[in-house]
Order: sequence, then C-alpha cells, then structure tokens
Amino acid sequence: MEENTSRGILRDVKRNNKTNLIICLVIIIGMTFYYAFSGNSSIQLDIGDDALTVSDSADGYDFSVTIPYDEITDVYLMTADELGLGQRLTGFESKRLMFGTWESSVYGEVFVYAVPKLSEYMVIETPDTVLAINLESNQTTSSFFDSMCEMLQEKGCQFEVHPLTVSEQS
Repeated sequence: MEENTSRGILRDVKRNNKTNLIICLVIIIGMTFYYAFSGNSSIQLDIGDDALTVSDSADGYDFSVTIPYDEITDVYLMTADELGLGQRLTGFESKRLMFGTWESSVYGEVFVYAVPKLSEYMVIETPDTVLAINLESNQTTSSFFDSMCEMLQEKGCQFEVHPLTVSEQS
C-alpha cells in the first residue's frame, strides 16, 4: 500500500514539474515577444536654427544624426520600394519602429528613423549623409516634407526638391 502511495506522489511531482516547465516557457516566450516588438523607443526630431537632428536610444543603442541645412543637396519624398532598403547594419527594429543604419540598393548606407509599416519616406541627402525618415502616417510625412522644403527655401538653402508624382501616390 505504501508503494502505491509513493508512486502516486512521484507521478504528481512529475506532472507538476511538466506544468511548471510549460508555465516558465510561456512566460519566457511572452517576455521575448514583448521586448522584441514593444518599440520601447521614441524618435526625437529637433528642428534647430541651423540643422535638423534626429536621435533615439533603445535597448542600449544610441543613434543621432545631425544634418546642417546648408549642406542639404536634395530632398525626396519616395516610396519604400524606391528607397530599396535591405539589411540592417546597426540599430534597432521592431514592428513599430526602426532606427539605425541600413543598406540601400539606391544610396548604399542610409540612416533610417521610421515606422516600418508606412510606404512613404522623406529622404534628405547631403554630400556625406543620406537620412530616410517618416512620421506617424504617410500624410504626416508628406506634410512634413512640404514644411521642410518651405523652411529650407526661406533660409535660402540651395537644394533640389523631388516630390512623389501623382502616379506614385497611393
């Protein structure tokens, strides 16, 4: 009789160990997904008197790029396909945010500060730097593009403007 009781206890312990293991795995997987996709970051956009600075930091990554207005040669509004982003070289990427350095089939190395699900980017080009950004929506990105171009013109900057054509707009 005592032997049957011992087997029962041993069976219960094994069942509890399996349950505890499953609970631990679920918690670990849940935490992994939370940190991978939570986007614990917020892009800082500083429109100064002489330069545009975009910066961010998350999960140990600190990025900042400053573009003096008088060095801007081109300002584009383009689709994600036209930008041709490839592999992330440095930085951070989640479902809600990407920032850092990416390969581009068009530009080579590009600093990116963007919401990945959007289809439009404002691209600012200087002789040394290419910056691709978008904001919370395609409409907001397009409005920022218009405002930025207007501000640069008021400052007397010499640059080329390349808006999306009607056929490219979605």
